[in-house]
Amino acid sequence: MDEKLKRLTQELGQAIDQAINEAPRVKELTEKLRQAGYETILMVEATICFAKRPPSSEKGDDMTERDLSELMSQDDLQFLKKLKISVEDMDI
Repeated sequence: MDEKLKRLTQELGQAIDQAINEAPRVKELTEKLRQAGYETILMVEATICFAKRPPSSEKGDDMTERDLSELMSQDDLQFLKKLKISVEDMDI
């Protein structure tokens, strides 16, 4: 894995962790568990796959938000939305 992909993957993992930990409902339930005398440990496993995009055409066309949205299912987009990751924020 090249260094840029490795760094971006680490950043994505941190963003997912932060989104989960800062989610109001997660905080609320974690606090209720603490008040009930329990400490919580949340372990989430995510499988992330990468595929190289085909090179842009000679016209200089870059992948647009619409192109990316067409590659993702509604479930994918909902999942990213729950993690507070927007397609607009992605470096496409």
